[in-house]
Formats: sequence, structure tokens, C-alpha cells
Amino acid sequence: MTAEPDGRSALRLRFACSELADWSQTDLRHLALYLGEDAVTGSALHLWLTRRQAALYLRLPGQTERVSLDGYFSPGGFSEEDRLWPKGESAFSGYQLLLEYFTFRENLCSCS
Repeated sequence: MTAEPDGRSALRLRFACSELADWSQTDLRHLALYLGEDAVTGSALHLWLTRRQAALYLRLPGQTERVSLDGYFSPGGFSEEDRLWPKGESAFSGYQLLLEYFTFRENLCSCS
């Protein structure tokens, strides 16, 4: 956690890549983030990233200026491809979500 010059809180994520990697070839459009084992911290991060995000910026290595991004974080674990259990044809989708929540809650505590 850090703060902006106007006093607003900011969360800074720093990613490191091998020197052999080429940043221009790196696709960060769909990056999954696991928000931690601690339920309280994970829930708070999930809320702030998916519902209370004011702005998103990117700063590349070697640059001093940051670039505003038109992006967002979306909740993870709710799409068809994120499912852990096969869905029965006659089952109500809400039951499927409850099954996922009670068997592996951490899957729903992620963002992409």
C-alpha cells in the first residue's frame, strides 16, 4: 500500500520478468491474481479491486511516467471455464455456485 500525492490510497503491484523475456511479447490482458490465504485480506482486496477501483496505471521498466490504462479487474471463479465440478443438466446454477464456495472458496477469491 502506498498513497497518491492527493492522499488517496494506492495499491502498487510490481511484476518482474527474466532478462531473457521480452516485455513487448508479454500479454497481461488476462492476468489471474490470487488474493491470498487470509480470508479477511482476500475479501478486502477483492472488494477494492473489483468494486472500488478509481484508476489503473502502468509504468514500464526504465520509464518515469505512468500511462493510464482503460482496464478493470473482474471477479474470478464464476465463469464456465473456472468451474471445478461438472454441472448437472438439471441442477440450478445457484447450487453449483454454493458447491464451489463450500468446497474451494479460494477459487472465488481471485481477480483477472
